[in-house]
Order: sequence, then structure tokens, then C-alpha cells
Amino acid sequence: MMVYQIAYNPYKVDLTISTKDGDSWIPISQNSTLVRFSRIRLQRSIRDQSKNAFFYELFNSSGEDDIEISFLGTDEDYYDFQEAVTNFNRINIGYHIELRKDCTSSLNSTKRKKDILSSLMINAKNSKYRNLLPDKIWKGIDDALASPSNEAVLIPLGKWSDYRKEIFSDDSWRLFCFVFCFSELKSKTVRDAFRGLSKEFEYLSDRPFEKERFVFVCTYNDCCEVQNNTLRKVLMEYGVQDIAYSLISDTDYLNIDDPEFAMASDALQELQQHIITFRNRYASQYKLRKSIDSIQKEIQKEELTPGSKLKRKVDTILKDRKTGDSLFSDKEVEEAYKWLVNTLNSISQVIELES
Repeated sequence: MMVYQIAYNPYKVDLTISTKDGDSWIPISQNSTLVRFSRIRLQRSIRDQSKNAFFYELFNSSGEDDIEISFLGTDEDYYDFQEAVTNFNRINIGYHIELRKDCTSSLNSTKRKKDILSSLMINAKNSKYRNLLPDKIWKGIDDALASPSNEAVLIPLGKWSDYRKEIFSDDSWRLFCFVFCFSELKSKTVRDAFRGLSKEFEYLSDRPFEKERFVFVCTYNDCCEVQNNTLRKVLMEYGVQDIAYSLISDTDYLNIDDPEFAMASDALQELQQHIITFRNRYASQYKLRKSIDSIQKEIQKEELTPGSKLKRKVDTILKDRKTGDSLFSDKEVEEAYKWLVNTLNSISQVIELES
């Protein structure tokens, strides 16, 4: 039986598939058709039940009818994966997947990641070497620990450029809903907005998963006749068809923030579920990843790479600014350097999978 390891990092939206060789895991060849799933959110890959979808590709690659999968990731992603495997086994007689959960999954939760950063902050307060890291880095860690806002941002489609910096900045992690009316679908304002956003989305080609931070919300008057195919055709025309969209009535839109709205249409319920899922899971993962990215950029800017150059920098920082004499013994300088390197390593490993 072919044994696979599926290692999924939701912070980086990175999926690695390996096969077992003795006691080791060997990543699959970059020429494998399975590589195309590596930068797609796991949930999208496993929900697809077409014949060239994720699970079928695993079987095609193995050449066997029974495979075993060891899953490494977060508990939440494991439960989604487990449900998909159960459904696959149920509807595909002749194929079977044996699923096992890696015992370290609980170590990869957002809470656990934040606990690591919190420990760094607490330990630093009691350390005489705290000033070896610039205040900007400590502020970045503090920002990473802050809870994300629980609100999706609703923006009139024609006004998107007014919010461009907030929407597409490197540290942007919120869910943005671009709202427009179906009756304005052919207007210059709406068409120009699609054209402008399409160009911005091109810059996300190296991280296509970020497009899930956007939703087109098209509203219509309850008395108006609308066609879903018409909307889809326009989105395709401007190259934004891979952005999620929702077609809801004006009444639905007025109740978009009310999950208890008794008369909610299927489309509104689906949109509300999308927003809730993003708020409850993806938002905190995005925010943590973006915060760590910002911290890493600051670390590079300050040239805090372990090595002889950093050792000299530590020695300089610990010297008396007036006399140039060292305020610490050689042993303490070495200890300070090790403290700094350990802190930097802990930061760099926060959004990596623990196994």
C-alpha cells in the first residue's frame, strides 16, 4: 500500500505531499501532476469531486486502489480533510483511503503560535538584552498578538480605488466585499472598476490563494429579473471570474449582518457562511502570517542575520556609548548573542509546521 504524508500549512497556504521511504518522508517530484495543488487552499482541493481532483490524482500517482495518508497540519484542517476522505470512501467503491492524524497537529493552531510569541514578549521584559532587538520588531510582535477585527469590509465597487492602499497593502488580511447593483452592470463605473481590479489581482499571481479575501456582492431589486449567467459572463470578460461572487436581493443585502434573518435566500446564507468562515479561521491565520512577514522584513532591514557581523553588532550595542568600554563581560556578550539568535529563530519558525 502506498503511504502518503499530506503536510498542510494554512498560514502559508502551502501543501507538501511526500511518500514514505523506510522511516523517511520523500517529497514528490516537481514534475508530478500533484504539484498543482501545492498553492491552493486545502478546502478547495478536497471539495472538488471531479475525476482529475485531488484524491483521484493521489490514486493515479500511486497506481493502487488502497492508499494510506498521514495528515500533518492543524486540528481544524484535519477535521475538514477527514470529512472529505469519509465522503470519498463512501461514494467511490473500489477505492479506499486509510487516514491517520499526526500527533503534533495541536501544536500548529493559531493559539499555539501566538503563545510562542507571547512567551517571547514575557521573557524579553525580564531580559537585560531586550534592546538588542529594535522597538519596531517588538511592536510587530505585539501587533501579531492583537485579535483581528471580526468585520468584513463592504466597499462600493466604484469606490474601490479610494481604499486601494488598505486593500492591497502587504499587511492587508481583511475580507473585502465589493458591492454593486445588477442594473449598473453595463455602466462605465462598474466596467472600469472590474478593469482596475483585474490589474491589481495580477500582482497576486504568486499567491493566488489571497484572492479568497475578496467577494463581489451584486444586489438587485426584488422586482428585477436577473440572470446569473449574465453576471458570470461579465466577470469572465474582465478576467475576474476566479473571485467569489454573490447575487442577492436588496432585502438580503440589508440583512447581510444578521445570520438569524428568517427569510434569507440560499445565496445570502452561502455568503454569510463564507464571511463567518473567514472571520473565525482564515482572518487570524492571515493576520499572523502578514505580521510575521512584516517582522521578517524589519529583521532583514536591520541586518540581524546570525553570524560574525551580528556578533560584532551585539558587542557594539553593549558598549558604553560615551567611553566605548564594554558594560558586559565576554561571557555575557556571548550569552547576549545566543539570546538574540534564539529569539530570531523562534520568530522565523512561528508560522512553520511543527512535526
